[in-house]
Amino acid sequence: MDADGPDVRLSDAERQDALDALAEHMSTGRLDVEEFSNRADRVGTAGMRSDLVPIFADLPHPHPAALGALARPAGDAPEKRTISDRIVPRTVPIATVAAVAFVSVVLLPIAPSLKLVFLLPLVVALLLGLARRPRR
Repeated sequence: MDADGPDVRLSDAERQDALDALAEHMSTGRLDVEEFSNRADRVGTAGMRSDLVPIFADLPHPHPAALGALARPAGDAPEKRTISDRIVPRTVPIATVAAVAFVSVVLLPIAPSLKLVFLLPLVVALLLGLARRPRR
């Protein structure tokens, strides 16, 4: 028998973990008190890990740890991230800072008239950002 499989009996700690997950869903407004009570009763009478699957089938995370991979629908596999997904968000800001530093240190002393080329887009972006900011 697989110790992490669906046909393993639930422990009291695993039931408590499931109740804690349901309480989190109730506190975020996904479950009302009646639905929470109904599902909590089902958790209390659940005997196997597989009994928890229908209780959490229509809820996003958090799920109880006892479910593990059981609670994840087949189409909801974790998204695989490519190397560019990890590197690009980090390198773009660094490259931007490096470009601004290069222009400031190398190009502006050589051609001071280039200040307008760099200041104009900055001023426009700043004004557009202020114009789109929601008013309080």
